[in-house]
Amino acid sequence: MFARHVAVAVAVLMAGAATADTYVVTNADDSGTGSLRWAINQANGRPGADTITFDPAVAGLEIELVTKLPAIRDSYTTIDGDIDDDGEPDVSLYGGELPGGHGLQVEANNVAIVGLSIIHMPWAAIWMWAVADCRVESCWIGIRLDAGSSSNTLGGIALFNTDRIVIGGTTPAARNVFSTGPVSKGTACIDILACRNTTVEGSYLGIKPDGSAHFGAGGWGVRLFGPISAGSRSRVIDPDDPGIPPGYRAGPCSDNVIGGTTPEARNVFGGLKQGVYLQGARNNTIAGNYFGLAPDGETEAPIGQGCIMVGASAPGNTIGGNRAGAGNVFAGAPLGIGLASTRSTNNTIQGNTFGLNGTGTAQRRLRTGILVASGAEGLLIGGGSDRARNFFAPNAPGGGVTMAVSLVGTAGTPVVRNNWIGVLPDGTDAAPYTYGVGSISCSPRITENLIANAWAGVGAAGTGTSEAFNNTFRNCSRAVLLDAGAHGALGDLGDTATFNDGGNVFDASCTWWIRNQTPHDVKAEGNDFGTTSRAAIADKVWDADDRLGRGPVDFDPLIGGVSPTGAAGPTLAIAGASAAPTAAGAEIVFTLSAAASVDVTVLNVAGRPVAMVSRQRPLEAGLQRLVWNALADSGTRVPNGPYLVRIAARDADGRQAQALCRVSISR
Repeated sequence: MFARHVAVAVAVLMAGAATADTYVVTNADDSGTGSLRWAINQANGRPGADTITFDPAVAGLEIELVTKLPAIRDSYTTIDGDIDDDGEPDVSLYGGELPGGHGLQVEANNVAIVGLSIIHMPWAAIWMWAVADCRVESCWIGIRLDAGSSSNTLGGIALFNTDRIVIGGTTPAARNVFSTGPVSKGTACIDILACRNTTVEGSYLGIKPDGSAHFGAGGWGVRLFGPISAGSRSRVIDPDDPGIPPGYRAGPCSDNVIGGTTPEARNVFGGLKQGVYLQGARNNTIAGNYFGLAPDGETEAPIGQGCIMVGASAPGNTIGGNRAGAGNVFAGAPLGIGLASTRSTNNTIQGNTFGLNGTGTAQRRLRTGILVASGAEGLLIGGGSDRARNFFAPNAPGGGVTMAVSLVGTAGTPVVRNNWIGVLPDGTDAAPYTYGVGSISCSPRITENLIANAWAGVGAAGTGTSEAFNNTFRNCSRAVLLDAGAHGALGDLGDTATFNDGGNVFDASCTWWIRNQTPHDVKAEGNDFGTTSRAAIADKVWDADDRLGRGPVDFDPLIGGVSPTGAAGPTLAIAGASAAPTAAGAEIVFTLSAAASVDVTVLNVAGRPVAMVSRQRPLEAGLQRLVWNALADSGTRVPNGPYLVRIAARDADGRQAQALCRVSISR
């Protein structure tokens, strides 16, 4: 304990106090001389720095509390239960007999709680309110001295309206270890309510003390909540305390840091429902942590829902960062990061890895990297530098849809920039997955990304316009897929900006470069298809040339202003399609714009084929007349009534056209 005593001595000098006193707990009694209660009262009764230590005879014992301990009200008080100074607690506080109350209640500044196991409290293990510059280290919260779980009813550490609290540290000896108990209790390892400049570092949340496994079925890791309005009360506030005075409103929950940029500052989250949850919390940083992995960075420690969830009114937060070591690792969960509020704007997600182990060399389970259901205004995923780049390798061994980034019904223009999607940090492709960046009824800007091995690299549906510029696509079944009415902008928009002049590189390894399954025109000028042949490009661009009713994709000119080689050729079209009943059946009339092979099929009103009038019949350009004898393919006469006639043509260059008309058979 020498180092800690030196720290206390320095704190005393800084505080200008007199000589520090030490009070030794000599027994595990609830009260009386030599008890912890006695030591706290002694420290409270003497202003200045004090240290409460434990006699070796108390090592391994539980102090069973019958009544609540007095609050710690004297600044510069240290309680140190790490008797042998090995970074693990030697004394346990047990609250199973208490009718109510927190384990330790801190109401003074510069208090340190070190080396205690705190278990089975009716409320929180440690509660701090309106204090500053306190620290908690080397504690096992909700964990017995034998390393078994014995959770506290309302959670682990609860901070309210505090400043500059440090939980954990950057040495193994400072590590706190947390168990939350069953998820049904709704508890968290750490609740940070309306606090500023809190640091949580080097701790295990839901992970067993030796790091070998997780407790499982736990609640939340860290929850950050914003202001509490006048008249409301948090459920972790002691009802016997004054609570929140009338008209009082706590400050913002801001500028807190969960993790850090060094391996020593890394927190490890596992065996939980959610890792970190933010609501009403702004300008916080979550960096350098493992989510869903054990401390070895290899073994999964599953998280049941999402690793980080951003709720209402949580703007301006940074998850990861563009500094070395700032990236978080997300694995062992269905979801890495979720955002779901219109008021959670201007958040930044940078430098993280999704679906990989701690070294980024092998994949781990993660179905969706980032899901944004709301709050995309000002959202930046990635950035301009290599350190800002996120790596996505979504995968689900059990099958199903997997996504790197999913944007659903969001406002604004979220930016997805300079990420490697489906690509490991060493540049090799990850296992196949479904969507790189998928958007439904929103308008993202997707730029400078490397997207590989996806069923659809960029997929869009619904309303909105998805912009994709300066990306590289390789080994994708569909590099860009536009469906269900979506608009796409992939090339020169004709404005003064240069970032949106195309610049996408479509590798030949992709099955389709662009599939436009919408009726809208798509601008795709200024892109690199690896060829200047118009016909070769058209073979991998699915649009109006391939199916009637689909919008054309304009890819002329190519990158650098080069026009595709080879004549565009006449557009294949079917005009004037009609069908008139005759005494024998019906006459079908239409005009072909160019020579083509033609199928003519009669359908019933439900759209099911009834008769094939023409199959791959070669016809020249011009007016065509075909006769249907009103017989079904079975050879029987069709019943009187309405029918549809579908005409489908395909020319030698693969261009296609369709037309539909009606006829009524009456005898």
